[in-house]
Amino acid sequence: MLKLKLKDVDDLNKFFFGDSVDHDLIYANIYRCVEKGIMNNLDEVQFASVTFDNGEQIDLNCEREEYYQNLTNIIAYYEKVEDFERCAIVRKLQEKLENE
Repeated sequence: MLKLKLKDVDDLNKFFFGDSVDHDLIYANIYRCVEKGIMNNLDEVQFASVTFDNGEQIDLNCEREEYYQNLTNIIAYYEKVEDFERCAIVRKLQEKLENE
């Protein structure tokens, strides 16, 4: 899970959707969280906890029903960057989820 301390919501949007997004970090984090959810049979996992400078905190979660789609999104990203080894790893986890 990512623990982020950001100035405000604008910084949050820049972190996830800005011009210099660290996609590898984000997708690897999502994979680890979903993997934990599948292996531990969790109904929900937390991707990130964000604390803003004003003290407000939000948590970014993923419910079990969303695991498969998140894995599909990860595969699409790794295909785009031609990291087919990671695609295969993610696909194996997706197959494990399908066979539950």
